[in-house]
Amino acid sequence: PHSVPEDVAPRRLPSLSKVTHHISSRRPHDTGSDTDALHMASPEWNFGHVAGACDVGYLGVGDDAKLVTCGADNAVYVRNPTSGEVEHSFTETHGDAVNVLCVAPNGGDKFVTGSDDCSVKLFSFDGTKIAGEFEKNVTRFSLPVRALAWSTDGTFLAAGGEDSMVKVIDMSDNSIAMELPHRGKCIKSVSFDPKGEFLSACDDAGVLTVWALKTITKKDGGDDDDDDENADDDTHKSSIEPGDSVMSATVAPVTNNDSPAANGAKWRGDGLVLAAPGRENDVTFFKRDEWTELEKHRLMAPIDGEVNLDDDDTETPVAKASTGHADAVSFVEWSPNGKYLLTSGVDCLVAVWDVAAREIIAKFSHDAVVCGAEWKGDANAVALVDVNGQWAVWRDVVPAKMTSPFAAVAAEELEFWTGDRGVAGDANDAANDDDDEEPRSDDDLADMDEESYYLEMERRRQETRKAAEKAKAATAVAATATAPQSQPPFQVGAVAVDKSQKSSTATAARRFLCYNMMGTVVTTGEPGSDFNSIEMAFHDTSRQGRVPTITDYHGYDLASLGERGCALASPGGKDGACATLFYRPFESWAHLPEWRGGLPEGEKGGAG
Repeated sequence: PHSVPEDVAPRRLPSLSKVTHHISSRRPHDTGSDTDALHMASPEWNFGHVAGACDVGYLGVGDDAKLVTCGADNAVYVRNPTSGEVEHSFTETHGDAVNVLCVAPNGGDKFVTGSDDCSVKLFSFDGTKIAGEFEKNVTRFSLPVRALAWSTDGTFLAAGGEDSMVKVIDMSDNSIAMELPHRGKCIKSVSFDPKGEFLSACDDAGVLTVWALKTITKKDGGDDDDDDENADDDTHKSSIEPGDSVMSATVAPVTNNDSPAANGAKWRGDGLVLAAPGRENDVTFFKRDEWTELEKHRLMAPIDGEVNLDDDDTETPVAKASTGHADAVSFVEWSPNGKYLLTSGVDCLVAVWDVAAREIIAKFSHDAVVCGAEWKGDANAVALVDVNGQWAVWRDVVPAKMTSPFAAVAAEELEFWTGDRGVAGDANDAANDDDDEEPRSDDDLADMDEESYYLEMERRRQETRKAAEKAKAATAVAATATAPQSQPPFQVGAVAVDKSQKSSTATAARRFLCYNMMGTVVTTGEPGSDFNSIEMAFHDTSRQGRVPTITDYHGYDLASLGERGCALASPGGKDGACATLFYRPFESWAHLPEWRGGLPEGEKGGAG
C-alpha cells in the first residue's frame, strides 16, 4: 500500500457546527419535550483535502464500511470512518483536481472518480486485505468531469461535465452505450432511475432534463367503458425511443462550472419521484411518467402568514418547519428507505426533512458549504464533506422515536401526493365546473342510448381540448411577460455595444457578436467584473463540440466566424490603448495556435 504523506494525516479539529433539531409538536406520537430532541452529538470535522471541490461516499457495508473522499489536491483517500485513519491513498493517479466520486451500488468494493484532467477512472479496495488498486481508465472527455452516477444494477455508468453531453458507459467493456447531447454549458449532476428506464441530468443553468434509456410503449386515449368495436378508434399506442427527452424544464438555481452549488437532483429509491433543488430556496418534486411538478409538496421555509388550501378547503402552512434554507439548495440526498430527504444549501445549512410531513426533523449550520453527502445504507448516519476539504460523519441523524432511515416503509406511507391531481387536473376541473348540468360520472353513461352515449363522449373530448388550449395560452402569456428583452437589430458579424448594459447590475450583459450561417459568437459580461466571457457555437452540432470559452480583457465588440476559425476585434480604449485583433483556429498542430496583435494608433477593426 502507498504511504500517506505527513501533511495529509488526519487530525481532529474543534467542532465547527451547532446542531439543532426541531420535532413538530403536531406529530401525534410526540410525547416528550422538544428539549429531548436537542441532545445530539455535533459532527466532528476532520482535515481531509485542500479547499476546493470535494466528494464523499461509503465503501462497503456494516462495521467494515470505509469512507472514500476526493478533493482538489488530486488525491483520493480510503479512511476508517471511526478513527479517521487513512488506510489507502491514490495521490498520483489523477493529474488534476478530483471533483466527484461515485461508489458502486449494493455495498460494492469499486468506485469511480471524475477529474479536471478530463478523465473518469475506476478503482477498487479490498477491505479484508486493506489494499486498493487503480483498475482502468473508463472514459475521457475534452473538458473537466463534474458528475457521475451508477445504474442500480451496476451495469452502466453515467458521466457528464463541461462537454455538453452525458455519456452512458457499459462498464463490462467501457463501450459507449449512449451519448446524450445537452445544450447547457456544464452538467452538474446525473442520476439513474432505479428502474433503469430513465436518466436525469441538471446543468449549471438549472435545466433538469430526463431521457429515456429504453423503448417505452404508452397507451394514450380511450375509455374503460368503450366496447371492443370502438377501442381501435379511441386508443392508440405511442412509443418513446432510447435517447428521447421526456422532460426538460428550468427548475434549479443558476450556478457555474466550479461552484459548490451542484444542482444535485436525485431519484427516490422506488423510482416514483425525482427531487431537485428549486429556484426559491426550496426542493421540488416530479412524478414519474406524468413529469408534472408536485407543487403543493415543495419543501421550503414558510413565509409569515402564508398558507395553502387543501382539498377540503382547510388552511395549512406551506411547510411545518420553523426555518428552512435562506439561500439556494445545492443538492438533495434521499435516505435509503425514501422517507427522509437531506438537503444542503449555499447558506451552509444542512437539513433532514420528513418529506410527507414537510417538516425539518434535524439540521445544523456549518461555517462552509457542505458539497457532498451520502447516507449509510444500514445505519442512521450520513457522511459529509465541505468546500474546505473537511469531512465528518453525522451520526444519529433521525431521532430514535421516529422511523429509522433504513427501515422498510410501506408504499402507501411514501405516496405523499395521494389525492393530488396536479396542475393539469385542477385546470380541467375548473373548465368542467362551468357546465355542471351535464353528467360527469361514468355511471351515467350506462343509462344512455347509443346516440346520447357518443354525443356525451364527443362533448367530453371537446372540453378536454378547450381546457388544454386554455392552459397552453395562459402558459404562453406568462412566458411572454417574463421573457428577457430582445437584443437590438445588428449586422451579421457586428453589433453596437449597448452602454446601458455595462452597469454592475444583478444580471450579466449578454449579446451577440456574430450570427451567421456557420454559427454564433456571444459575449457575456459578469456584473462587477473587468472582463467578459466569449463563447462560440455551431448550428451544425455534429461538426464539433463546444469550443472552450475565451476570456476577454480587451472589450471585443466585433466577431467573424468562418470555416477554419474565429476572429475578434476590439475598438481600443480612451486611455490610449490600441485596437486589438485576435484569431483562434478550430484545429491546429501547434501548441499555441492562436495569435493576437495590436493595430496602429487611430485604426480599428471592421467586419466585411
